[in-house]
Order: sequence, then structure tokens, then C-alpha cells
Amino acid sequence: MSIEIGFMSRMNRTAPLLMTLILTATACTTGAAPTEASGPTTTEQAAVQTPTPDVVDLPETSSGDLTVALEWTEADLSDEAGAEEMVRATVERFGRVDIAINAAGIGTLAAIVDQTVEQWDAVLNLNLRGVFLSTKHEARRMIEQGDGGAIVNIASINARQPGEGISAYCCSKAGVEMFTKVAAMELATHAIRVTAI
Repeated sequence: MSIEIGFMSRMNRTAPLLMTLILTATACTTGAAPTEASGPTTTEQAAVQTPTPDVVDLPETSSGDLTVALEWTEADLSDEAGAEEMVRATVERFGRVDIAINAAGIGTLAAIVDQTVEQWDAVLNLNLRGVFLSTKHEARRMIEQGDGGAIVNIASINARQPGEGISAYCCSKAGVEMFTKVAAMELATHAIRVTAI
């Protein structure tokens, strides 16, 4: 899932957008943390629990001199076509991409000896591959625009601090940290700042 946010001047709504931000996230309405008893958390399960776009009300809101327009896009960010569609939909609605925050992620709770390949793949596919694909297509658009941008990838303390039962999550977030460092080096020549939190 992604939410695209366009910022424009409230005083002149016909003027070009001031900036557009993409925020990726994993939608899950249960609020329950995955456990061994509940089985693997997969992107398919997250999609099933995702409210459909017509149920979510994301109105245009104003604050001071700024108007914020929101757009909801549902996409499988572990799939290249999904990440590409997310950026395409943003550009179609708002005309550009200036900032991206890649925060979509899932985790499982399972000891290494009990963890299934499906659990491992689901976490790595969304948490690491999803960040790679999102960054790839966001950066391509920013390069095409020619005036730089900023990409923030959400990592975790577990990128550096291991935890029992969360090996896939720890590895995925450590990968996000290193990927972000490489992306920052490669995209700096295009005035695109890439950081991780």
C-alpha cells in the first residue's frame, strides 16, 4: 500500500504542486503481532486485511497556507510491477515525486529451526526487495525530473541488535541499512538524498 500526498498552496490551487511525497506502508487492520500460533505473516495475508481504497476516506485538507491532497494506491511492493505502478499512479495524480518514505514491512516470530522458507521469503521479499524496488522506481522518476529529491528507508534497531525468533526481520533490516548506503552513494550525483531511519 502507498499513500501519495501532494502539497500545494491554498492561496493558488491552480499553481503547480509544491511537492509530492510517497509513503509506503503495510496495511493490517488486526493490530495483532504475528506469532508462531498464528502462522506465517505473508504479503497475501496483509493484502486480505487491507481495507479497500473506496472504504478509506482520504480527503483534501488545509492548514494555514498549505493544502494537502491524499491519494491511496494499493500495490504489492515486493513485485516490480507493483512498485512501478505505485510511482506511475503518483505521477499521474500529482505530476511528480519529490520525497519517498519506504516504510512497508512485516515480521514473523519463529525460531530458526522452526521457520519455514515461506515465512523467510515473505519477510525478505517485502522488507528488503520492496525497499529496493520502491527506491529504484522512485529514483528513476526523480532523475527524470532533474531536480533531485529525497528517499527515506525505514530500517530498525534490529538491523544491528539481534533478537531471538526474528532472524528474517533482523536480516531484512540489516539489508535495508546497507542498501541505503549504496543507494546514497549512487544517487548523490543526481542530487537525491537517500537515508535510513
